Amino acid sequence: MTVIPEPARVADLMTRDLVSCPANTSLASVASTLAHRKVHAVFVLDQEGRPTGVVSDFDLLAGEWLGTDPESLRAMQQVTAAELMTAPVEANPALRLASSQSRIWSRRSAGHPANGAAFAT
Repeated sequence: MTVIPEPARVADLMTRDLVSCPANTSLASVASTLAHRKVHAVFVLDQEGRPTGVVSDFDLLAGEWLGTDPESLRAMQQVTAAELMTAPVEANPALRLASSQSRIWSRRSAGHPANGAAFAT
């Protein structure tokens, strides 16, 4: 069992293993990464390696719903991570209290888990 210090900071809860892909990655590759790495989102990196967006399992499900006929499915198979990602991604101080960050994400999420996607600095 993991013991979370009180008050917990973002750094106490975050993972340091950032799962990412280049912007031109196919959605099939993103889906494979999500499954193999057992994560719910992949950060999309620009040419300099900076996170510019995130593709979540929720995004992929939405895309699957849009691809209900063969023509739409073929179109979705051509979409890249950059075209489907939620952006922008914001950097948050690792020392910020987790409870404070959680409130920020709750206000922004509006039902979409990736809307609060961020990485710590």
